[in-house]
Amino acid sequence: MPLSILDLLASGAEHGTPVLLSPASGLVFWSVLSFSIVMIVLKKFAWGPLQSALDERETKIREGLNAAELARQEAAEIASQHADELERVRKEAELILEEARNDAKGIVDRANRDASKAAEESKARALKEIDLAREKAIDDMRQGAIDLSMALAGKVLAAEVDGGRHRGLIDNFIKDWEQN
Repeated sequence: MPLSILDLLASGAEHGTPVLLSPASGLVFWSVLSFSIVMIVLKKFAWGPLQSALDERETKIREGLNAAELARQEAAEIASQHADELERVRKEAELILEEARNDAKGIVDRANRDASKAAEESKARALKEIDLAREKAIDDMRQGAIDLSMALAGKVLAAEVDGGRHRGLIDNFIKDWEQN
């Protein structure tokens, strides 16, 4: 019948030391043998697969870290390229805005010059029309004065005055009168 640990401890109590604690050569031999067998079995069936699984996991983690580092470097390059592109686009936009401002200023200046020129031309036309209207009014007054003078002279002389012959005399008289 198999002995339990309590039986083994109790059986050695008669001699004063427990059996498991006293070094017996047979017990040491079988303990070393069973421990060696367990170690060989564990090494062959448990430790090897466990070690290869750990090595495989370590390799995957290293590869993952390397891939992450490459991705980080690539992301940094892309971010740098985007920043450069953004700066280029910003400068291009500034140039376009500057050109637009210059074009707008040129258009406003041109419009002001055209408006000033049109105003000057309109003023010159108005002055010319005023001069023409004044000359016409003066000619109409002169013609009225000549007709009135001839009618008056005709009544004074009680005869009809020859309009063509005397008109030159009247024109000279009016010119002398305007100069004085």
